Amino acid sequence: MLWRSGGGGDTDCNGATVGSILGATLGAKALPDKWVGVLNDRLLSSVRDCTDSKISDLAERTYQVTKTILEEKAAAAMADDGSGRALVGSWKLSGQKWSAVFPPTLIVNPDLTGRLEDAESGEIVALPDMKFQDNIVSFSVYLEKGGWQVEMTFEGLVSGDEIKGDIYSYDGGFPVTGVRA
Repeated sequence: MLWRSGGGGDTDCNGATVGSILGATLGAKALPDKWVGVLNDRLLSSVRDCTDSKISDLAERTYQVTKTILEEKAAAAMADDGSGRALVGSWKLSGQKWSAVFPPTLIVNPDLTGRLEDAESGEIVALPDMKFQDNIVSFSVYLEKGGWQVEMTFEGLVSGDEIKGDIYSYDGGFPVTGVRA
């Protein structure tokens, strides 16, 4: 194999690139000790405040930055693009007036039809007027309570895998949170 030297007249960048590719492909533990053992997990540099660093610490920092970037990209992909896909799925809801043991589940279909399912009672209630715009969801739900039909209205903000909002009825309101199930 022919190696071209870089602008500095040497080939250290080529070796670093090969080592990086092999390390990423095979894992650092698969690299021969003759390549990595001589480094003693230490990198000396002339970069201010980073003159003597552990290679393993730098690798972990690089991994964490990459993970954060990928998570942010995934969250952005889930953001509302007008289709409502940021809301589609199952959400476990909880609030002070709802049972913490069996919280209701909000189910949202791709066409933005929805329903509430109460695991405790087995009751399923359709949500015919669900709205979702700019990551704000709202709907009304009609529940049978003691022979009366009670209307409750919810409005909340979807942020990634969490919904935070309030539900209101004739006797006031209370905060509600939801997490994607």
